[in-house]
Amino acid sequence: MKNIFTEHPNSIGETYLQHMKFASIFGFHMLVGGLACIIHAIFPFLFPKTGSDYLLKMTYFFVERMPKTAEPRMVKLSQMIEKKLASSTPSHSNN
Repeated sequence: MKNIFTEHPNSIGETYLQHMKFASIFGFHMLVGGLACIIHAIFPFLFPKTGSDYLLKMTYFFVERMPKTAEPRMVKLSQMIEKKLASSTPSHSNN
């Protein structure tokens, strides 16, 4: 019989409690980062980098925890970053 509480955690190699811990911490960081962004929207001089810092911290945490095979959405994100870096790198000419 399928157990809806353990099916997803097991599919990513975690127990129910391991997944609960990760999801709870991740969700808390989302709330704090989101609240900082809302406050920053009203008062732009407050928390100018807090939202992006939380986002990057969470992304690193998420990627470190991923199985050895990357999900297509993470591959796409990586490709977007590479494209952005390539288009923003100044070209050096010998003229």
